[in-house]
Amino acid sequence: MLRFLVVLAALTGLAAGARADFVLTMERKSQTTVDSLLFTGLNNGPEEITGLSLTIGDMSKNFDYARITTQSSGLGITLLSPDTLNNAGRSDVLEWSFTGFTRSRSFGADIDIDRDTGSATVDWQTTLFNNGSLANAQLTVHWAAGPESSVILPDSPGRNVFAPYTLSVSPSRAVPGPASLPLLLLGGIGSACVWRRKRQT
Repeated sequence: MLRFLVVLAALTGLAAGARADFVLTMERKSQTTVDSLLFTGLNNGPEEITGLSLTIGDMSKNFDYARITTQSSGLGITLLSPDTLNNAGRSDVLEWSFTGFTRSRSFGADIDIDRDTGSATVDWQTTLFNNGSLANAQLTVHWAAGPESSVILPDSPGRNVFAPYTLSVSPSRAVPGPASLPLLLLGGIGSACVWRRKRQT
């Protein structure tokens, strides 16, 4: 019985384990440009991704441009906002749509962040993360099977602007799989115990 409960506990831990279906890494592009970021997005899960958006957080700043630098073969990417030009169509939302963004495919992008008034360099971490009473940036991932999943960036990613920051997002709906297995096993144990007690009496 003890061995069975140990197995059940292990399965419960497996079901509760964190998933990382979409993994986004943000890091400073160079030693001299604190407002220019390298984004790397990887689909690490079984579901196709159809869209991605990131809000600016600090509304006194904006996404100036977004340029795809790398992408997996078979992955189609459409930039919805801002544009690819410097000091042109700025936006408070960074947004792409995808086709064929399936497991193991990835993309890289060069993102520029500016102030609303001018092109002075800004700290990407305080822009996206720590905004006091104002909202931090929000990452939203759209799944082909729906619905979308969103996560608010934390207040403290660390103050080393050179260090990469990695964020993981998974579908928010219940996904069939090992999560239901512990409950089924527990029900089976209960039924066996009742049957055994009845047989002994």
